[in-house]
Amino acid sequence: MLITDLDNTLYDWIIFFSKGSMAKANELSKLINVDRKILMDEFEAVHQYYKNIEQSFSILELKSVNRYFGNLSPKDLVKKFDIPLHAFNSVRKKYLHLCDNAEETLLILKKMVIF
Repeated sequence: MLITDLDNTLYDWIIFFSKGSMAKANELSKLINVDRKILMDEFEAVHQYYKNIEQSFSILELKSVNRYFGNLSPKDLVKKFDIPLHAFNSVRKKYLHLCDNAEETLLILKKMVIF
């Protein structure tokens, strides 16, 4: 058995997540006409509430989003965020990749396993 942390061990999570979050906030700012700084502060409040930053749909809990869209259901709200979520995913595809030698190291470790 091999137990390892993935984030910043096997791939550079910080670069991907920070750039992706900025891209998402930039597009959301354009969509609802709210300053990106305000949105980033609201994302931070959601993350602090959950005590982590890995809330996939934290965008649904932002005060500015709820003020702008009113009482839409979560299902209807998600439909409104195609562009901001696409921006985040585009950055993920561009920046989220294995660190140098990570794949080779894992393959070597796999060969060492005795079944």
